[in-house]
Amino acid sequence: LVHFRRSWGLQSAVARLCATGRAARKRIHHTLADGDYRHFATMASHVTKAQTNLMDPIRVPEQIDWALEQAVIHSQPVYIELPEDMVDAAVLASRLSTPILIPDGSPSPHEPLREVLERIYDARQPLILVDGECRPLRILDEVDALVKITGWPTWTTLFGKGLINEEPPNVYGHYNGSWGSQEWQAYFELADLIIALGPHYTDTNSYDFTTIPREEASISLSKSTV
Repeated sequence: LVHFRRSWGLQSAVARLCATGRAARKRIHHTLADGDYRHFATMASHVTKAQTNLMDPIRVPEQIDWALEQAVIHSQPVYIELPEDMVDAAVLASRLSTPILIPDGSPSPHEPLREVLERIYDARQPLILVDGECRPLRILDEVDALVKITGWPTWTTLFGKGLINEEPPNVYGHYNGSWGSQEWQAYFELADLIIALGPHYTDTNSYDFTTIPREEASISLSKSTV
């Protein structure tokens, strides 16, 4: 049984797997009937940032704190596996009086920021491309402000459609690459700076990869990189 709960604005997964007969590899219901109880944990490892299996009562508090710490740091799901025979296990409560310590998110070196600002100030034919990952990044207000303040020509991708206010005169709608306006395509090809926000470059979203900005002209802002 897998429960999902909201925690710090993200999804945390807590799994409760039947442990009866684990050592004997019995074919318990809600498994794949092959005696291997690791299938679900293995599947979760592909879609969660961290995983832990609560097998030792002495280590349980530390394991849970570590998993929650990873969830907060990365704002991504974690997977905590709780075997049935561990539900009633007694654990030390001493860690409850100590807050989970999250590493200080110290500002990154200023050099990348200076480079970004230089490219912005030097741009002669810039544009902004708003993509669908802006919503999970929770930067829609900032994106709207950037579009308004710069007045730069702005387009959205297919997945970015509807994420920003499209009433300003510098917002032209969603860009569809070689499948759409040749005038727009020419502007993209000649742009010396493309601010790509929340890029999601799949085939369907990029009109068969024809809307992906030229790398040498782009500054892309994604979840963990610029």
